[in-house]
Amino acid sequence: MAGFQLEREERPGVDALLVEHKMGDVSRVSMVYAPQRPRAEASRAVYWHGNRSGVDFSIVAGKFRGDRLLGGEIATQIGNAGLRGEWTYLSPAGAGNFQRALLGVDYAFPNTLILGAELYYNGAGTSDPRRYDFASLMTGRVQNVGQRYLGVFASYEITPLLKTNHYFVANLQDGSRYFAPGLTYSVRTNIDWTIGMQSFSGGMNDEYGRFNNVYFTQVQWFF
Repeated sequence: MAGFQLEREERPGVDALLVEHKMGDVSRVSMVYAPQRPRAEASRAVYWHGNRSGVDFSIVAGKFRGDRLLGGEIATQIGNAGLRGEWTYLSPAGAGNFQRALLGVDYAFPNTLILGAELYYNGAGTSDPRRYDFASLMTGRVQNVGQRYLGVFASYEITPLLKTNHYFVANLQDGSRYFAPGLTYSVRTNIDWTIGMQSFSGGMNDEYGRFNNVYFTQVQWFF
């Protein structure tokens, strides 16, 4: 989940070939090929995006480092509320097939308050905390060891220069929780200063109860 990252806007780059064909103002077909290190299988995928009556929908199929994937996404806007849904079916190499699904809603208030909530189902996880695969979690092979999660996001501009963001994630199986409040101040037009923390709670055998709290400060200079 992106909420766990300290630098949420940063994404690792990759060498890849992307070919796109536009089929309309908002419709397109994309094909991507990403070679891997020697002796590793390349990643490839086909992505189709369309829009009908204000509803965006997408379909993706591909193979990522040997794992086959088929997925779909749908999103729409009702007033100031955004609704979205995602579904993926994965067939990992050497492991059993599983599904993932997400339902989300976002709402923007006129006073700059933005609220969001997500329900996430992870078919690769387990509903029994005694069977958590923490070894795969620590190697980065999987991002979550449970099956059902609730995520909440809140953002508010206290002043034009001061903004606060809050992330909350709960494992609905074991009750462990993650909370990350942050405060960002625009020191100058191109310099932002952020202070925040990542707080974990739960039992030692729960997913989020095993981690220590993190406190951080960050300065970003845009140029």
